[in-house]
Amino acid sequence: MEVFAENRSITLSDRFCTLVYKEAGQETARFTGEETGFVEENRAFIKALQDDTPVPIDHVDGLMATLMMVQVGRSLKSGKPEPIAALLEGVR
Repeated sequence: MEVFAENRSITLSDRFCTLVYKEAGQETARFTGEETGFVEENRAFIKALQDDTPVPIDHVDGLMATLMMVQVGRSLKSGKPEPIAALLEGVR
């Protein structure tokens, strides 16, 4: 996934294990991690199905992840933090 805005970019790759931040005139920053989240999420999902309990990650979590990426783009463009709560005002 790549997000671009006014001489800045963020690239997430390797199943979200590598993040590269670039800004014009600045040194590129690279962050790497390990992929354990997907495996743990899948295990928890299967266990919830087996135990007939609520799944630990639901549609609200998916919505919040989407809204987070919307605000990443806005933050890159504005150069300041863009809270997710700003998108939820007046909703309900």
